Amino acid sequence: MTPSFTPDVAGSYVVQLVVNDGTADSAPDTVTVTAAEGSGETTHGPNPASTTVTFHVPDRPTAATLYVHEATGKLVWSTRVPPGTTEISWDLIASDGAPRANGWYLYRLVGEDGTRSLVQWLVVLR
Repeated sequence: MTPSFTPDVAGSYVVQLVVNDGTADSAPDTVTVTAAEGSGETTHGPNPASTTVTFHVPDRPTAATLYVHEATGKLVWSTRVPPGTTEISWDLIASDGAPRANGWYLYRLVGEDGTRSLVQWLVVLR
């Protein structure tokens, strides 16, 4: 299952995720997401990811930055996306050099012109 959040109106939203393995619920993870006018959907694969993940971004006339956050909202990785780029790979290593633990991550693409893609969930499972 790949949960996603697609707001239909710009604004701030509180998103809470609870996972159930058929026996018990996990502790909830909560994050606040600010949504702006969309610039096209960013997708990724595989999901869940175990070694690398490839982000498929809309062909853009301007540069953008791809941000990956823990479910808590902490930024763990980002990269600049040049205009015209349609794929970016991430090796699941944070900017500080630490491998990312299993869990839920949010990612978003923000254009230099202020446009944003939809916020999506990514699962890391090794």
